[in-house]
Amino acid sequence: MTDDFAPPPAPDGTPAGAVKRSDFRPAARARRRARFPRWVAVLLGLGVLAIVVGVAAQVTLTIRNGNLTPADPDATGRLHSAQVVSGMCLESLGDAAGVVIVLACDQPHSAEAVTSYTFTADEWPGDGAAADAVVGFCSTQLAPGGPLASAAEGREWVAWVPSEETWRHGDRSGLCLVTADEPWTGRAAA
Repeated sequence: MTDDFAPPPAPDGTPAGAVKRSDFRPAARARRRARFPRWVAVLLGLGVLAIVVGVAAQVTLTIRNGNLTPADPDATGRLHSAQVVSGMCLESLGDAAGVVIVLACDQPHSAEAVTSYTFTADEWPGDGAAADAVVGFCSTQLAPGGPLASAAEGREWVAWVPSEETWRHGDRSGLCLVTADEPWTGRAAA
């Protein structure tokens, strides 16, 4: 057998197997789905990023510039935890040092700074020594029979200790705070 056979040409003279352009019909245009414009998504992403960077920069600059001076005892609003002084009432303690909400003590609050310890040394004593000094002071003040035992009655207490970073910017105070799950009004240390 030989492969010399070729099919006959089409009636219009087109060689067999060849496709004419007229044999194709245009397909219906696919509808474009309405999409969120990419440029809008990029702008939103950049906006969110700018806000996050701005907040982080504000906290960093507050600490770096030494704006950690103790606040006026009657101040309210958003303060850095290193600015809190004895007598202030806090909305809550939060999980870590940073920004806290200070309220007037006649509003419901979940924490109160009842007394403070002042370090007299200029050199950073180290994390352990700083914590020992403040915790020791707070325990003598808030223990049964101590001068502030009534403030701790029915509440827990915590000690806030300066960090090495806040120490470099002049923070020399440790705080004794009482806290409870159930908010109260008025001063705990009355």
